[in-house]
Formats: sequence, structure tokens, C-alpha cells
Amino acid sequence: MFVLHLDLGEAVRRRAAVLAAFFGFLLVLEGGFRLAGHLPAAGRPAPLERVETRRRELVLTFDVAWGEQVAVQVLDVLHEEHVPAVFFVSGAWAAEHPELVRRMTADGHEVGSLGYRQINMSQYGREVILEELRQAGDAIRQVTGRKPRFFRAPNGDYSPTVLQTAAEQGYVPVRWSLDSQDWLGPGTDYIRRRVLRLARPGDVVLMNANDTESQTPLALRQVILGLREEGFDFVTLSRLLGDAGATPAPSALR
Repeated sequence: MFVLHLDLGEAVRRRAAVLAAFFGFLLVLEGGFRLAGHLPAAGRPAPLERVETRRRELVLTFDVAWGEQVAVQVLDVLHEEHVPAVFFVSGAWAAEHPELVRRMTADGHEVGSLGYRQINMSQYGREVILEELRQAGDAIRQVTGRKPRFFRAPNGDYSPTVLQTAAEQGYVPVRWSLDSQDWLGPGTDYIRRRVLRLARPGDVVLMNANDTESQTPLALRQVILGLREEGFDFVTLSRLLGDAGATPAPSALR
């Protein structure tokens, strides 16, 4: 019996060691995935995802590429709540809806580029990417009078070529650190709870203002009120990057 007890103890110890090594591997793997989204390879540009700041503030961003009803409703909510935001618009949409782009700038929002078409740029070479950036920049500048500073690849679909080309053209590539998941249509309460649960100072929050995201306007008001209750202020990307005491997170373009 005594010998059997020793064998069982050794077996338990070995199993515990294997489990510990396995879970340790999972933690390392998870950490690697997290770091992959925040740490660029040395010497390479990476999209800005959030900004390290001592202030309790964040940025609401909206992607717009089709429709106009939801975009108008989102603008109405932001105006009524006195909240600045950043709109990433496709060049084709800006050319089709110049009055809404002008309203964005008149209301104090920043307008960034989403490329000219709603395409996954990582699937294309440098010449196509350059043309997308050029056409979108021209379309937005024709309406606003200035070239956009910020660029977001549609769907956040970056590749080294997309990042490098955008940086060479003077853009700050932007992704996000908090996805509201409004594009899934999960319900306004889900969107509100998700943003309030995950929000951190310096976050770049992804929302959408296409006509397919009909839940966004109602969820937006709830998100704004909830974040205010938690002491958050809303700023533009330029303001967040320029605030005293704010520094780009490791994912920011160097």
C-alpha cells in the first residue's frame, strides 16, 4: 500500500506539472496575442489604437461608407450632447454626401479617410493602395478644404504595405482599442454595457454610422450618458494626442 501511495503521489505531481506548464503556455500565448496588437516590429509603422494618458478621456470614432439616415441621426445625438468625435468616411461617400461632411466639420468633428472604396486593402499592392488614398484624400479635401490627417483601413484590415504607404503619404493610420460591436446588431443595451465595461482612458472606440447600423444612434446616447457618469470626457484624436501629459501607446505610429 505504501509503495502504491508513492506511485500515485508521483503521478499526481507529474500531472500537476504538466497542467501548470500547459496553463503557463496559454498565458504566454495570450500575452503574445495582446502584445501583437500593441507592439509594432522595430522600425515599422503600426496603427494607432489608443493613447496613454493621465486624463480620463477617450475618442468616439465612426466609420461611414453607405447610406445617410444613420449618419444624420448620429450627428444629431452628438450635437445634442455636445460631444466631438472622429468620422472616417470613404471618398466615394464624401463625394456623394458633401453636405454631411461639411456638417461634420462645422459641428467640430474631425474627418478622416477610409480610403475611396470599401475594400480590404491588404489584398492589394502599393499602386492600388496609393490610388485609394489619393482619390479619398482629394474627395475629402474638396469638401472640407483640407487633406485628412488620419486614415483607417476599411475593417481595420492593415498589412505592412498598407501601413507603410499610408505613412509615406503623411497619414496617421488608426485602428481602435475598443470595438462596440454595433455592426453585429446585438441590441442597444449590449452595446452600452460592452463599452462601459471595457472603456479605459485613452481608448479609441469603434462605432459605425452606416444605414445598416440602425441601433447605433440610440445606443450612442446611452453610451455617452453612461461614460459621463463614470467621469469620462470626449475628445478628438488630435486633442487626445496633443493633450499635456498624453503620450502615444506603443501601437502608435512612430
